[in-house]
Amino acid sequence: MKTLPYLCIGFGCGLFGYGFGEYISKKAIESDPKLAKQIEIDTKDERNIMIGNMAKAKGFDMMLYVYSALLLTFALMGISFTVIIPMVIAYLFVVGYSIYHRTKIEKSF
Repeated sequence: MKTLPYLCIGFGCGLFGYGFGEYISKKAIESDPKLAKQIEIDTKDERNIMIGNMAKAKGFDMMLYVYSALLLTFALMGISFTVIIPMVIAYLFVVGYSIYHRTKIEKSF
């Protein structure tokens, strides 16, 4: 029960933040058909897709370094294994998922 307020805050922020943003964006697109056409072109543009994918890849690389440094810091601080082990499992899952998809993509080329 102690975590319920935090869950409600997170859920509310996600729901209202994302929902309100989508509502404003839909209203702007409905009022301006020229803007709707430009947004459609931008989302389907191969260059923009490639830039987005490259940015995600850079973010993923940085996340691996930051997360491993965080795990090392927690381990050196003497944090309980019940906290560290799930974090290590999550880290290894992400890395394994990345390796799986990399091999899958390399086989298709």
